[in-house]
Amino acid sequence: MKCPQLGDPPDPRDIIDVFSPVLGDPFHAMDRPKVSIRQDLKKSYYVAFMNAWLIWDDNLMNELRTRMAETGLSEEDIDAELFYNPSLFKGCVDRHVPPPSILYWRVRAVFVTFGNMVDESTGRPLFNAAAWKRAKNLLTEIRAGLYSDPPGMKMYTYKMEKGRIKLNKYGMKMIECMRGTNRQVKRKKSILLHLPTHRFRQN
Repeated sequence: MKCPQLGDPPDPRDIIDVFSPVLGDPFHAMDRPKVSIRQDLKKSYYVAFMNAWLIWDDNLMNELRTRMAETGLSEEDIDAELFYNPSLFKGCVDRHVPPPSILYWRVRAVFVTFGNMVDESTGRPLFNAAAWKRAKNLLTEIRAGLYSDPPGMKMYTYKMEKGRIKLNKYGMKMIECMRGTNRQVKRKKSILLHLPTHRFRQN
């Protein structure tokens, strides 16, 4: 986990699980360490970053993969679908943002792994100086608990159609995510959870 651009890694005991009632948008956060569109590594980096930040529900993921396999798709086909077209999976498999003590190391590992990789097309590292600075700031914000899902907060609701939960082509229940600064949730479909105005620690 050592990286000169990020500085020495902290002592794991110094990362305390604190949570904020006002959460940053993870999708905007992941876009902050800008990567050139000409970089061949961009897709692999983004997928690794997304999977480090948002952890799939294992039970639902396994159920979806099983149903996809029953239609004749191979494991390689399903992996390719997950890599190139994750919207299918996002539509029925929920994800969670882990607490800072876990999220910090998962995200740092992506930065350390990909940041200094040299792209074959451009001959340059994936991260420039500005990207490294933003990555370092992002890790600081993660430690402050600005992105981790607070315990007990539900981030998903079911999509409804004619009074019933909508199903996708594999028979999986379809979901909507409430994350994101631009997400508008209709009152009749959601329950607002009021949290204290101060950050709190997990016991």
